[in-house]
Amino acid sequence: MNTKEHKKYQEDFSKFVKTLLESKEKTEKFLVRSGIHDKEGTLNKPYITSS
Repeated sequence: MNTKEHKKYQEDFSKFVKTLLESKEKTEKFLVRSGIHDKEGTLNKPYITSS
């Protein structure tokens, strides 16, 4: 990835994050879709740290 491509990637990623943080619903939908937590808001097993 060259500098121009990297800058474009950073800009696109920043836009994505802003969109995600517009509402709690969008954030929750992303977390469920990516498999980080379930619809009830519980973290899925790979993301739970053992104490």
